[in-house]
Amino acid sequence: RFPAPGGWLHDVLDAPAPAYPLGGAAYHDDDSLRPNQLLAWSLPYAPLEPDEPTLRRIAAALLTPLGPRSLSPEASEFSGRHRGGPAERDGAYHQGTVWPWLLGPYVTACRRAGMPVDEVFVGIESHLSEYGLGSVSETADGLPPHAATGCPFQAWSVAELLRVRRPGR
Repeated sequence: RFPAPGGWLHDVLDAPAPAYPLGGAAYHDDDSLRPNQLLAWSLPYAPLEPDEPTLRRIAAALLTPLGPRSLSPEASEFSGRHRGGPAERDGAYHQGTVWPWLLGPYVTACRRAGMPVDEVFVGIESHLSEYGLGSVSETADGLPPHAATGCPFQAWSVAELLRVRRPGR
């Protein structure tokens, strides 16, 4: 049940339906295109092997110069700007905001699938001189120009970039 009709993995199985017609199902399999599935392909002893066509579809929909978005812009719930007060920012976190730390699992999955990854680092390496000098931000807007948001010095974002830039990773 994990593979969704689009070729990627379902985000959630048996998710509560947001609204359903009288007599309809209260649960459904959520096929939103999100980066969570990268973990199923990138962790040590990962349960699944990534394939190039699926990773290319994920990259086309989610990948930005600073890392993957948390939701495809084609989704009706997509929020492209991580701005405003705490409630607005919290609402956007998982609805399209870019998470640079997810570049690590993306690169690892691509390497496992035999795909080249050198071009993936161009945007994030440029970012090192933009927001938090010499560091990687916590998040960024899901829409261009993908302005950095959140903490300018985010340890897990830096750690993942260092991990996948080391030879043999």
